[in-house]
Formats: sequence, structure tokens, C-alpha cells
Amino acid sequence: MSMPNRSALVKQIAARYPQAFGKPDETLDARRRLLIPIICKECNKLDNDQWALLNRMDRSDEDPKIGRLAADILVWLPTKEHVDVLSSSGAMWEEHPPITDTEWKFESPDKWPSWDNQSLPTEGTTHKYNGGGHDTGICDDCGQIRGSEVHAIPESKVNHTYDGGEQDTGTCDICGQGRNSLLHNPVLEPPVVPEPVPNETLTHLQTKIDEQTVLIKEILAKVNTATAAVERAVPIIERVAKMFGG
Repeated sequence: MSMPNRSALVKQIAARYPQAFGKPDETLDARRRLLIPIICKECNKLDNDQWALLNRMDRSDEDPKIGRLAADILVWLPTKEHVDVLSSSGAMWEEHPPITDTEWKFESPDKWPSWDNQSLPTEGTTHKYNGGGHDTGICDDCGQIRGSEVHAIPESKVNHTYDGGEQDTGTCDICGQGRNSLLHNPVLEPPVVPEPVPNETLTHLQTKIDEQTVLIKEILAKVNTATAAVERAVPIIERVAKMFGG
């Protein structure tokens, strides 16, 4: 079965997802990877599931997940021919010979996320970026790039602990800054300054001190009196002791 030309369909689908194209370059492939499963599914509706995605197991780059899903290629399963269907700016159709490389695997589009299963953020709300375990620079929750305004949560603007997410790429999922950003430095707590004591409290304390001082003086006077009495009694005790032969 020869490979049909579905360039018109690809063009129609690509026009519905302008967010998959253009700047920034560093997220272009990630955004197109969310579109290629949609194109594959739509083509399969016409051709009885004869199209597949291409996962190049020989290309892993810095991605910890084995292989790398081609962001712009469809495979025609009956002949293993493949075709480039997406450029950096939109749809295209460039056919290539059958695939013979054993490390190029064909996969169902149902195994991969797409723009159609990304939740759109409510206008005026923000949420923390979620790169998931296969961080491509696209949020798993909303389909927006890491630097999108929808990820500018309040915590991103103040000092906070670095959060590399499930797959630490060296970029904080809270603020989008590098690990050594000043936003990740610990906050030095200001010294605790005791509150001034009210004047009435000071007056009360002084009164208590004065009362205790008077009491101490009274006790000392009694001690002195008792001591003097003991001193006067000593000669008498000595004379009595002599009288009885002591």
C-alpha cells in the first residue's frame, strides 16, 4: 500500500495550534511534540491506523528518558516510509525512503501527551510550573512554556528554597531561575528587639523593690537585736557555769 499524501490535512491541523511554532527556539521541539500525536491520530482516522510516531532510540541528548520522540515525523507503517510534516513555522510535507535503522522505533500516538490533553489555565490565575518526570520545558499541567506569565506565582517573586522538581534540570520550578540565583539565598531573620516596658510597669516594679528593701531592713534589725541579746547573755552563762563547777 503506497503512502498517501496528507499534506492538506496536516496544514489544517497545524493552523489550529499556532502555539506549537515560532520562538522561543529552546522549546520549539517540546511544543511540536505536543502537536505531532494529534496529526498522527487525525491521519489514522482516514487510513485505518496505518500511521505511527518515530522514537529515535539512538538520540537521547540530555534527556534522561531513553530515546527521543521526533517532533516532526510521521511513519507510514505498511512501507516504513517516513515524512517530515512540521517545520519551525508550520506544516510541510517532505517524503523519505523506508526506515531500516533498528534503533528507530514506531510508537502509537496514544502513548504521548498532546495539546488536546493539556488543561488551559483560567485567565488571571497562576500555578507552579510542573515539568514532570520528562521535563521538556513545557508545563505538564497547562502546556505553557516554563517562562510563561501563568507560572509567575507569588512565591516566585520572593526569597524561597530552590525546587528542581521531579527531574532536576538545574532550573527552579518556582521561579525559573538557576540554582545559584539570589532568590534561593536564605533570608536572615532580623534580631528580636524586646518591646519597651511601659512606664506604669516600671513604677510598679520600683514599688515592689522598695517594699522588699524595707522588709530586708526590718529583718536585719531583728537579727542585730538578737545578736546583741546573745552577746549580753554570754557573761551570765559563764558565771553560772563556774558556780556549778563548769
